[in-house]
Amino acid sequence: MSLIRQTKGDRAISACRPPPSISLVAITARSPERTNGMATYSQFVKIALTQQGDPYVFGSEAEFDDPNPDSFDCSELVEWAAARCDVTFVDGAQNQRDACRKAHKLISVERACKTRGALLFRIDEGPSNDHVAISLGNGKTIEARGRKYGVNKFPVEHRGWTHGGLVPGLHADKHHELLELGCLGEEVRWVQRRLQMHGFDPGPADGVYGRRTDTAVRDFQKKHHLEVDGVVGPITRSALSAAPAQHREPAAALT
Repeated sequence: MSLIRQTKGDRAISACRPPPSISLVAITARSPERTNGMATYSQFVKIALTQQGDPYVFGSEAEFDDPNPDSFDCSELVEWAAARCDVTFVDGAQNQRDACRKAHKLISVERACKTRGALLFRIDEGPSNDHVAISLGNGKTIEARGRKYGVNKFPVEHRGWTHGGLVPGLHADKHHELLELGCLGEEVRWVQRRLQMHGFDPGPADGVYGRRTDTAVRDFQKKHHLEVDGVVGPITRSALSAAPAQHREPAAALT
């Protein structure tokens, strides 16, 4: 079954932001890239990276059941890659930002830069110049940047990003998403319980990354000589996963 979308008609405004009334009407078929019950940020990035080297074309429209479209503009790459994960998303950078906001999926630019598969937005709230890119989590993006650049990897620094976001419907790979002040959920509860086991006080293990949890994470990072930023990424998570000092097996005696 093909994936169905509404055509946009005349796009005489910014290719990155069509009129607010434009929306995706249906996306129900299973795309070949979908490999399990939940699409992940890593799958989303992997799909977007397959288009590296494609040209940027203002107003380009990609068919969702086409695994290798000829061209993209900035928001079309995001919408197409999400669709290939069986995830419905709107077109237009500002529309995509607003969809993240409505779903409570806006995050800080700093966190988006560190999160593989997060979106980075540059929204001027005016008639044009809006832009969206996909963060690779390593200081680079994959994006349809413009006619001069096409679809490629680019540095995130000094780009004037105004918002970060997570595509609603995509899921973090297990132990992959960065956790910080304001995050909610079972992963946060795990962090809180591990902090308690290590002798730190994040408050109740309620799944809310509040000020007490942030302070406890910073204290833990300081004690373990890690970067003290209050963000639980792979390095801090690995340290939390280790057995607390009082529970470790004694080292074998030297002979």
